Amino acid sequence: MTTLRLECKEKSIPLPNCFDRWINLKDDAVFKRHYGRRPSGGLQSVVDSVDGCQWEGRAHNGLIDSLNTAKIVQNMVRTGYRFTRSTRGLDRQGVPFGSNE
Repeated sequence: MTTLRLECKEKSIPLPNCFDRWINLKDDAVFKRHYGRRPSGGLQSVVDSVDGCQWEGRAHNGLIDSLNTAKIVQNMVRTGYRFTRSTRGLDRQGVPFGSNE
């Protein structure tokens, strides 16, 4: 989220309000609660470690990383996880808050 916030600031584009709250999938309250283990390694290894998910594309490409992250979210929803609250966000000055793990 920091990258998006900085890119928007650099290009003088206001960050849309829909991006002021998000869920950190690597947070223990999310991934570990659902899968019973902490995510380990980079995004590619985490995607490959989730049953039914397989990494596709070149790592560190924003679109590819987003599509692969969505695979984890889809798997969590299909297997019963219910997303109910954000774990991170931005305050009124645009400063991030919440767990950074």
